[in-house]
Amino acid sequence: MTSREARCDRVGSADPGTVPEDSCPPEIREQHLDRERGILTRKDRELLMDEPEDTNTNAQAVRNRRYQIRKRVKNSIKDFDILSRCWEKRDRELVFESLVNNKRGYLKEVGIFLYLGFQDLGAGKKRFLKEVIEEAEHRRGNAVDVTVSAEFGERLSYHIDVDENASTPPADAD
Repeated sequence: MTSREARCDRVGSADPGTVPEDSCPPEIREQHLDRERGILTRKDRELLMDEPEDTNTNAQAVRNRRYQIRKRVKNSIKDFDILSRCWEKRDRELVFESLVNNKRGYLKEVGIFLYLGFQDLGAGKKRFLKEVIEEAEHRRGNAVDVTVSAEFGERLSYHIDVDENASTPPADAD
């Protein structure tokens, strides 16, 4: 049995194909296991990175932990409604400055997480990208017209065009 099969069985995944063989390189474990809590607790990270401290964890306990992780992830995503509308620009800048200069690419991972989630649902990624960019610019007082197109050739290719010469934002927004 490969470590992937053992991991999927241990965490109760119904779809072992969702866990890539190289899903958790050793450097990820080293960087994340002992850091302060974010959405995930240390035990959550151990479970997801396939390093449970308690090897006697039963299947129901694993399902319960996975359920708790899903609830916290959903609620943390809902918190972005507050953060994007109510958090001071200075605080946002301080967080992003510390993450942008990090070679791990945490911000890129957030984008990847969202992209994969939308792709899993079969949701309209182009419409989503258009709406996100337009709303973000509107909140900054800028009116933009965004066009997102995709080409399906040998590879999927996206093109995003932002026209910053659009008219002023409508007064009824927000």
